[in-house]
Order: sequence, then C-alpha cells, then structure tokens
Amino acid sequence: TNVRLGTVGALLQVAALSGQMDAGLRRWLHAARPQVHFARVKVAGEQGGRMSAEGELLQAAFAPVGNAPGLSGLRGRLQGDAEGVQLDLEPAQVMRLDWPRGFGAPHDVHLAGRIMGWRDEAGGWRVETSAMRVQGTDYAADLRGGFWFQPNGRRPWINLAAKLDDAPMSAGKRFWIHSMMSRGATDWLDMALAGGHVRGGQGLVVGDLDDWPFDGNDGRFEASARIDRGQIRFQEDWPLMDEVDADIRFLANGFRIEGRGVLAGVQVQRFDAGIADFHDSLLTVNAASQGDAAKLVQLLRQSPLHAAYGSTLDNLVARGAATVDFGLRQPLRQGRGRKELRGSVQLSDARLQDKRWDLQFDGVNGRAEFTDGGFSAERLAVRHEG
Repeated sequence: TNVRLGTVGALLQVAALSGQMDAGLRRWLHAARPQVHFARVKVAGEQGGRMSAEGELLQAAFAPVGNAPGLSGLRGRLQGDAEGVQLDLEPAQVMRLDWPRGFGAPHDVHLAGRIMGWRDEAGGWRVETSAMRVQGTDYAADLRGGFWFQPNGRRPWINLAAKLDDAPMSAGKRFWIHSMMSRGATDWLDMALAGGHVRGGQGLVVGDLDDWPFDGNDGRFEASARIDRGQIRFQEDWPLMDEVDADIRFLANGFRIEGRGVLAGVQVQRFDAGIADFHDSLLTVNAASQGDAAKLVQLLRQSPLHAAYGSTLDNLVARGAATVDFGLRQPLRQGRGRKELRGSVQLSDARLQDKRWDLQFDGVNGRAEFTDGGFSAERLAVRHEG
C-alpha cells in the first residue's frame, strides 16, 4: 500500500480518550498536541502475521507542557513494525527544542545519526542512539544513550553521555536550567563567565527523571570541561580576571571551578569558586596570590576599597614580596544573609612609602587583614628610615 501523506496527530488525541492509557500520558497528549506527518509510506504484511512499514517522516512535533520541553522539525527515514522502529535522521533539517522552564530560549540544531526504538520485556519502550551528532549555532556534541519509557507511569529513565566540541564559553549560558536555578545564580554565572573557550567537555546524565537533578545520590548529572584563556568576573565592582586556566564542573545541583589566572596584573596562583546548591545560591570564592606588592596596590586602586581609602591608596608606593589570601561568601538570593569578604596580606621585607607625608618604611614584615569594611595591621613590624 502506498500512502502519499498521513497525519496521525488526530489519532493520538483520540487515543488519549482511552481509559486504558496512563492518566499522566493522557493529560500530556491533550496539552502537547503532538503532530506526526508521513509521506511515501509502504505497508507490507500477511493476514494473521506481522506487519511492517517504511516511509519518510516529514514532521514530528509536540508543544512544551509544564516543566517538559517541546520539539518540532524532527525529520528522517522511518521503518519498523509493532516491536520496534528505526529513524535515520535528516542532517539538513533544523530541529527546534523549546523548553521555556528549562533553557528559556529555544535551541535550533541539526541532528545526524540513527535512533532506535523497541518494546522491552517489561512492557516499556526504549529509545536509544549509538551515535548522534548535534550541531547548534555555536556548539556541537556527539551523543550516545537514550531513554527508557517505563510501564509504571513514572517519568522516563535517562542514560545519556555526551562529548562536546570546543566552544566559546558564552555558549554555556544557553544551558542554564532555570527551573532548578535561582535568578541570582544565573545572573551571576552570566556575569562571571565573561570570555574564553571551553575544551574537552563531557557530560553524563543517568537516572529516573522523577529524581532530577539527582542531588540525593539517586542518579548522576555531571558535566565538566577545561577553560582556556578565560575571562571571569567574580564581582561587578572588582576587576576582571583574565588568562584563566581552570577546570569547571557541574555536579547534580551545583558547580565548582578551580584554576589560576591574572587579576589586574596580579598573578593568582590558585583560586576556587562555586555554588554547592543552586536553590540556596550561596557563592563561595577563595584565592591565593604571591607576587609584587606594587601590583597589589594597583589592584586595590581598582577595587571597591578605593571608595573608602582612595586618598591613601593613590599616594601609597609599595615594593617587595606580598602574599595575599582572599575569601568571599555571598548569598545570591535575597533574604539569605549578607556578603562576607575577608582576607590577608603577608609582607616580607617590603618598602612602603606615603607620598603625602614623605614617609618611607623599609623592612616591613608581617600580616595585615582586611574585610569589606577596611584594614587592620596590628601585626606589622617596620623599620622607619624617613
């Protein structure tokens, strides 16, 4: 039998009226309005025997519903029978993934590869791919794995692994899952990840989607990459850190970044930053630097401390070795407490000069501590020669 064009969306709506269908699936079919269009369909079979079909899938689409995404533009060559189907994707076709409560903006991608679907012994359906190429506007990835649509009415079980192509760091901002991240967390990430490239990216998602985002050891969501020549801004009123070489890792409902960089000319040998839980959205930053005291003074002139100590910092001349430790704890959601900034500066045989008073101190040794409220330097020992 040859069928020029068929639409099964209306049949799916009728099927949703059946009392034998899971209630959750019936509600989804009513709301998502799935549409499937075929062309050049061939059906073969014998009376009382197995039937098979093949044809061209021109369009598969369904609307986003609640926290679930929508999809349109899926196209390819389809063949199968009652036990399983195979779809060879059309790489030139643009498929749109629309997940308003997840990614926010739609993703338009090209898909290349093969998708297999079959009924398992438990009565569910498995949909998998051994190799799929995903090409987005500024990112690309190779995927393998798939979904198990369980017969018990729960959400699908997911088992997907991804290998990401090198991409600009800005591409990562398209993948914030807004339904599980606070607005403060996404705003901070958008500001912080200012530039650079991510390389060697990998991702893994395993578990029952009823337990998403797997923050109770009930599954695994992990994505990691290397930041190359990155630019990161930890605070709007602090200078940009560039030349960042770091590892970034998203795990369950949080993330962490660890590496090194250059902050306003000051070498930062080690830093780490992260949000343990995107819902609570408590940002922590720790950093350590060892270098020239003169560059440290230049950095402080560009920091928020200049507002309170501008006259001193503008007239301070420093030379010698300085070791700096820096720590920040900042809630990114309102009502979660106040920002805490503290650190210390260790001077070793340094020279300090105040141009206003023509004062010079040589052989300065000791430790000065600072917070967002100012400095304390009770433990400094100096030799006055001015």
